[in-house]
Amino acid sequence: MKRGPNVLLAIAAIAAANTAFAQDATTQENSDQRIAVWGSSVAAGVGDESPAGGISGHLQELLAERNWELFNQSKGGDNTVSITTRFRPGENPDPDTKYLTSVDPDYVIIGLSLGNEGIAQCQLGQSKGCTSSLPDAEAVFDQFASGMKDLIDKTRDAGITPVVMLPYAR
Repeated sequence: MKRGPNVLLAIAAIAAANTAFAQDATTQENSDQRIAVWGSSVAAGVGDESPAGGISGHLQELLAERNWELFNQSKGGDNTVSITTRFRPGENPDPDTKYLTSVDPDYVIIGLSLGNEGIAQCQLGQSKGCTSSLPDAEAVFDQFASGMKDLIDKTRDAGITPVVMLPYAR
């Protein structure tokens, strides 16, 4: 069963509509037409057996004919905590790290899974403050929700329009 084409078509339609309505046809260039996909393994294309390379690859194929550039800045295993180190390169950037701001995107598709946040390791029905060594499911969710809000705010502060994609949790 093929998953995701309707979502990809919706994103492509939004992008095409943005181009058509936001820019005068006579001055349309590649301004405001850079998208970065920034997330974990699903966003990186892991598990896609097609030659396209996952969600990012399929979206890139759909948008290329409309002169959009798409950069996959995803890294397997990332969550809302670990991805923040890949937002902007610091004084000594790692040449092997896919930083978000290094590709100067106008839009970012944030694709993180609650599974990578650690929800699968939580004890069902566990309440805050219990003595179990397993993490509290509500605290893990709160970390994810708070982390996503922080990432959205951070991208907006940098002049990047965020789009949130919620890949499956495994």
